[in-house]
Amino acid sequence: MLCSLSQNSEENVFVDAFRVAEDLRRSEPEVFRNFCETIWEWKYSTKEEDYRVEGPIIVLDHNNQIGEVRSITYQRGTLRVPYNQVDASYNALLTWYRRVKESRYQVRFKLRPGDLIAFDNRRILHARTHFNLSGGSRYLIGCYVDTDDLMSKMRVLSRGQG
Repeated sequence: MLCSLSQNSEENVFVDAFRVAEDLRRSEPEVFRNFCETIWEWKYSTKEEDYRVEGPIIVLDHNNQIGEVRSITYQRGTLRVPYNQVDASYNALLTWYRRVKESRYQVRFKLRPGDLIAFDNRRILHARTHFNLSGGSRYLIGCYVDTDDLMSKMRVLSRGQG
């Protein structure tokens, strides 16, 4: 929840990564396949935390449906593929970044104090149009939910036992 912000706030940008991925599946199947097969690494490390994940950018479920998209630029680590796959992997990544920047995939709006946004981090990409480093303030409260816990609770509630 956004608690406060400066007067000249930037726009927030949201992209449905599943839609972008499905469009790639139809229009550029080689890029889509690369994202489903190439193993990338993501890292997030502080004094108290050290998270590491390896896997494809697009994760398919057992029905070949998109279940997750990993597109965290600042946490992406080393690409570990044979040399002859490096160009294709990075070219696919450039294609992805060009797509998510297209206005047809974006929803933009300014937040106001007290606004609440809830979304699935494994489906929705989010950013801001710019950062104002010369003043102003922005204070956010983040809240994260474990997907397994959430789905369990929803199943229990749907059968009228919660």
